[in-house]
Formats: sequence, structure tokens, C-alpha cells
Amino acid sequence: MPHDFHALNEVYAAASSQRGAEDWELPVFGGTPVHHAADSQPPFVIARPTEVREAANFLAAASFDDLWEAARPKVLPPFSAFDEAEVKGWFLTHHTDLHAFYSRSASAGNAVVKAFWY
Repeated sequence: MPHDFHALNEVYAAASSQRGAEDWELPVFGGTPVHHAADSQPPFVIARPTEVREAANFLAAASFDDLWEAARPKVLPPFSAFDEAEVKGWFLTHHTDLHAFYSRSASAGNAVVKAFWY
């Protein structure tokens, strides 16, 4: 799948109005931005253990099919060259991987540091 984190975030943002979350609280972009002086560095965010637990809980409770149905009108158009089932499968794989990652991290009491290269 093309790396389109904004599109993956749209899948989770479909549930944000239901739980009152802001985009920066969701699993893809969630966390506190870490600012640094060097412009050549990618943007970093840190999700502290509490935020990691919240993301893990969100991912455990989220119905991927419900999220997909809510988000597909926004998410699908850029991938129109592909079959919808294939695109949905890409996003489901990312969802499953994120759920496993955040569950392991939350169980260990870890923070998560993310860097974004665009």
C-alpha cells in the first residue's frame, strides 16, 4: 500500500466524533509533538504510557468494518485504480498491525516515539 498516513488517520477519525477525540489523540498521529531546532529532522511525537494505553483501548474497541464504512467516501477516491476489497485489505492489515503494536506496548508500560517522514 502506498504510505498514506493521512488516509489511515481518516479511518480512525471516522470514530473521533463518537468519542470526542482530536486527530492528535488518535493512533496514527497521536502524541505530543517534540520540537527541535534542526529543520532537517522529521517531526517527532511521543505518546506517553497513558496515551499508549488509550490508543490500545481505542484500537481494541474499534470495529474496523464500521470505521471503514464511515471513512470509505474520503479514503477510497485516491486509490480508485485499485479494487476496493484490496484497498480495504491494506487498511485492515495496518489496523491489525497497529492494534498488536499498541497492545504489546501498553502491556509493557512503554511510551511510543514516532517520527514522520513524508
